[in-house]
Amino acid sequence: MTLTLKLAYDDYLEDPSIQGKAKRIANFNSSIKHYLKAKGIPRSKIKDCFEDCLDSIKLSDLKESQAILAQYLETEVDAGRLSTGTAGNVKSDLNRFLSCISSKEYFLVEAGKWGGKYAPPARSGASFHGVRRGKGKDLKNNQYAYPIRLWPEYLLGQEAQLGEYWSKREVPDRLTPPLRPITVKAHIQNIAMYFGWLINVQGGDLKALGVTLEDLHTPPSSLQLTEADLTFELMAEPVLLNRFIEWGLNERWVDTGKSPNGYSWAIRMATTGKKIAQQMHRKAEDYDEVEQVIQINRILKRLRRRAEIEPEKPEEMPPDFWTIAVAVEWLRDSCAPRHRNRRGARYGTRRRKDIAISRSWQRYMICALLLYCAMRQREIRELEWERTLFRREDGYWIVLGPDDHKHGSKTGRDREYPLPEHLTEDLDEWLQVWRPKIAAMAAERYPDQAHNPNLVFCCLGSNSNPEAIGQPLRDCGIYNLVTTAMYRATSAVFGKGLWIGPHRFRDIAVTHHRTNGDPAQEEPLAEAMGHSKETANRYYKKLLSRQITKKVKNWWGRAKHLHLDPDKPAGNDPFPKSA
Repeated sequence: MTLTLKLAYDDYLEDPSIQGKAKRIANFNSSIKHYLKAKGIPRSKIKDCFEDCLDSIKLSDLKESQAILAQYLETEVDAGRLSTGTAGNVKSDLNRFLSCISSKEYFLVEAGKWGGKYAPPARSGASFHGVRRGKGKDLKNNQYAYPIRLWPEYLLGQEAQLGEYWSKREVPDRLTPPLRPITVKAHIQNIAMYFGWLINVQGGDLKALGVTLEDLHTPPSSLQLTEADLTFELMAEPVLLNRFIEWGLNERWVDTGKSPNGYSWAIRMATTGKKIAQQMHRKAEDYDEVEQVIQINRILKRLRRRAEIEPEKPEEMPPDFWTIAVAVEWLRDSCAPRHRNRRGARYGTRRRKDIAISRSWQRYMICALLLYCAMRQREIRELEWERTLFRREDGYWIVLGPDDHKHGSKTGRDREYPLPEHLTEDLDEWLQVWRPKIAAMAAERYPDQAHNPNLVFCCLGSNSNPEAIGQPLRDCGIYNLVTTAMYRATSAVFGKGLWIGPHRFRDIAVTHHRTNGDPAQEEPLAEAMGHSKETANRYYKKLLSRQITKKVKNWWGRAKHLHLDPDKPAGNDPFPKSA
């Protein structure tokens, strides 16, 4: 990523220390123009294309700006073109500017102090899992689902039939597009939770739920269910589905003090019920004419309306883009080949193992793609060289077919977008140096295992599971990798770790763009992220009020002071007296 002087210039003009102070702004502009001359830019170009000149100077060049400007001013004073006092004022204005921006996150990104030879030290005790231990939901001791491994044969048979019906490319009786295997798996897990609620939470007693056999489209033999009475059709019963969602939103986790399920959970459960209802009425010419589907659609409509107005918790609001960019740059510095450890009054160095450097490179590349491309974690997991990732003359491009992204099965459209230019060099090194080393290690250590060397990212193994090296990443694997890496990086940079999961980067992207970006880019950004502009707007509406209203600052533009000319009162007085 290459940031320029223009970013710092515009940001400084918004600083309270200078904002609205015309003389100080004029002096600052003069000092910047002197600096541009010191960089060898002609006076005429500075006058005619000032903003272009600012854009031509890298932000990292400001580290040497004081020395460059001092040498230039000395020459100007010796030649008699500037007075000593003016030169001193120019230096003071530049120093004031540098002092202001030196603590900004974007400046730290460009002017990091570690360089590329030594990996920066991590903060002692910065363990994400240690901090989170005991704070999450205890799923192990609060399970209510009916485990699939305990399902009887007839339920496993139903599962196989339903999975084939949902995922097969062409089924004459199915009016909807096929589902991906991972989506089918998620629906089956939802069914397991629903069965568990019926049997383990409610004890199979439908009468206690206020349900009668007449309320059900496919009623069981009695209102007292046993495990032998469970069928997939039960989840398509709107009355029972409503009771399940009500319990999940109002009662689940209440006794534990943890946050309850959200409406996104409820929508997922209702969607599974709808999919089952559609399969039950697969002979229908139009699902929307089936009463059972109509009732579930009403449930979904209600839940989606509630989800739109569901408030976000303050602690869940995404952090600033530049804050995370600094942490990602720290991960880049961590790819250095050597450690630099403090030993008493001296520094000792040692070469890092290839597997350790490879881990650092993979952490950095995944987090960088999440930050600058706002990719979904599935797209990262399945990224494959010469299938979905291509190197072209203008850099790297991602090309996703309909089966490779979330909404492809619905739209039938491909998605294609370029990766940022500043990641090109790093991706080259990852793909040409470190990824081949991982493939070679996997083939050497476990020659009997199948490996796909074209996968851009893969498991690197661990002490407890070394044979996983070279295998595809799982969803939980990439989640743990990203959250751990970001917690470690933010702890090292800011002294406080932040919990940033893969999907959080998408929230950060939308928030940053809506707050600071160009409105003309809203549609292209939505296309690159794989959702609609309206979806992004719905999320943005849920931001805290102070994050939205920051944009109203100085909505009237830069203040222009009214200067009255005493010699021409009638022409300058905004309220002239009548003759």
